[in-house]
Amino acid sequence: MGENPDYSAVWAEARSRLAGLLDALGGKLAASDASEIRSYLNAREYGLAVETLASMIADGGKPICETDLREFDGIASLLGLDGEPFMERLHGIGGQSAGTRSS
Repeated sequence: MGENPDYSAVWAEARSRLAGLLDALGGKLAASDASEIRSYLNAREYGLAVETLASMIADGGKPICETDLREFDGIASLLGLDGEPFMERLHGIGGQSAGTRSS
């Protein structure tokens, strides 16, 4: 039988990238929504965090810049969630803002 792979580095990267994305999108979210996402991060529910965050943005029709959309894509890919319906909805609103995030 094969050994179980160590996913700790993947989870650490997912947490870090999601926290950064949440900070970048903070102005687009209600404080209670941001708190909900942070609670998922604290519980190590990274898939639920990215799905919920993407749904909040897409369902709210909030424009998202290409930089943030690419970061969502990277995190979803890291977690094996690329191609999920919530990512398709996010891409549906992604073209509303062609700008890039200011640093």
